[in-house]
Amino acid sequence: MENYPNHSRNDLRNRETEALATRQIDRALETLEPNFPLIDSSTARTIAATAHAGMGTVLEHFAATGRIDAYRALDEISEAIVCGLNPTWAAALAFYIENLLLPDPDHAPLRALEPAPEVYLESSREFAGGWTILRTSLDRLDGASTPFGWWPNDGLGLPLDLHAVEVSVRNAVGFHGLDVRGIITLEKLQSLSDDIAIHGEALASCAAALEISRPTGALFKRRFVGSFDSMTDFLAAVAEQRGLLDRSVRGDEKVRGPTVNLDRLRRGLEHLYAWHQGPTQLHVFARAPRIARLSHLNP
Repeated sequence: MENYPNHSRNDLRNRETEALATRQIDRALETLEPNFPLIDSSTARTIAATAHAGMGTVLEHFAATGRIDAYRALDEISEAIVCGLNPTWAAALAFYIENLLLPDPDHAPLRALEPAPEVYLESSREFAGGWTILRTSLDRLDGASTPFGWWPNDGLGLPLDLHAVEVSVRNAVGFHGLDVRGIITLEKLQSLSDDIAIHGEALASCAAALEISRPTGALFKRRFVGSFDSMTDFLAAVAEQRGLLDRSVRGDEKVRGPTVNLDRLRRGLEHLYAWHQGPTQLHVFARAPRIARLSHLNP
């Protein structure tokens, strides 16, 4: 795990800095294209610095590091508007973040690489809180490299098994929108970090599609059907497997073989499969482990 000081480079505590930031933001907004008002990353981070609600928030972390959980950030922007954030600034920041998730195909692509899994840990006893990057196996940790340099004990001075230690996760980035907030053991937290590194966006979609708060890698493997560019591609693959149409009938291509009503097929599959549209692909999962996997349907 890697730690760094709990402070923001864009801390706007004094009036001079705040006035300078206001001028910078206003000048940047004046130069935007009316039909595509996309601010640059520097302006986005400056707005985030004025809007965040304090340490441990995703917007504060984005302002300080440039690393962001786009889904959670949009929620925080909505809260900031209620608390008085300039609506024009809020709209510009929201548009920037939305284009990280779904870039406009008619403009230069804007896609933020998903950062390494990182969590804001807080505790009322051991420490006030701080961001920690999860990149080291717990089996290799020692007292100096545990979060914030502490090694938990059982009250008698004897060290506890680090895997069983429970921590409170206030916020996180790098999990593709998967919600890992709340009380969790370090072992489970590290396992989620490892699984998201392997399966990425699809693991987060598994949670959304099957309504599971924290899916494990084992559950993901049992339920994962495949990833597709669109719902049409998935339905066409199922129809092809069932002999309802030729391989030539894919996507928007002209039908050359037996036709099938894709809308009716979709309704018929809803009790067998669940799906979720991620930022890049549609991810499909079996609702029950006994349903045969269709991983070979992947284009």
